[in-house]
Amino acid sequence: MTLLSIYLAGGLIVAALALWWPAPRLRAWPLLALAALPQLLIIAGVRTAALALLSAVALALWGWQNRRIAGIPLAVAGGLLNLGTMLVHGGAMPVHPATLAQIGVSAATGTVLVGSKDLVADLTLTALLGDWIIIPLRVVTLVVSPGDLLVLAGIALWLLAGRKEPRDAAVVAAPGPA
Repeated sequence: MTLLSIYLAGGLIVAALALWWPAPRLRAWPLLALAALPQLLIIAGVRTAALALLSAVALALWGWQNRRIAGIPLAVAGGLLNLGTMLVHGGAMPVHPATLAQIGVSAATGTVLVGSKDLVADLTLTALLGDWIIIPLRVVTLVVSPGDLLVLAGIALWLLAGRKEPRDAAVVAAPGPA
């Protein structure tokens, strides 16, 4: 449940920033919601490759609709890397037992980690795409994938792009001498 809490907090922070920060407006929000819904089911324990595939298709379609917006192609690429890895592992994100051991967690191969999308697996096919990057924070230690970092970088670029573009407000010219 810790991971779910982090996802929800991160989503709320990004949503708040998107409303406050002058970032380029995204299109086709229902597709993004359709991509997220299966992920919530996966976190809740319903793990099938079909859910990961549904997320991947919806995310790809959403990304196509927003492809000209800075950062979105990078974020979508990261999401698709994650979803592709999850497809290979039956809808769960693989994490190697040795990675877990480095953060003090002992779990046998094949164990589904409660409250997350992770499955303890020997990462033969997807060694570089699974969760293996350890990020120690004060409150919790995160184990993330390269795809997660691409998603984060894409969101950051999207938010930063708004700082460089002019605002949508109309410019009113001051009356000159007549």
